[in-house]
Amino acid sequence: HPEIAEKSKFKMPLSPVMNWVSLVFFGGLLVILGFAADTRIALFVTPVWFLILAIAYQVLKVSNRKTKIRHN
Repeated sequence: HPEIAEKSKFKMPLSPVMNWVSLVFFGGLLVILGFAADTRIALFVTPVWFLILAIAYQVLKVSNRKTKIRHN
């Protein structure tokens, strides 16, 4: 939404360039984490952990809806 960004009072310094700098920085972190054996394990397990969290969130959200429906 570029129109919303134009109205914003907070402007990111060096706006378009810093977006790419941030992405390159995080990509570099991923590469560096992949070099060490200890952090490589965490790097590979993290997506699995987020998948488990997402599934648990969806299950609990559906369960919570059913509970609210029963109480009404």
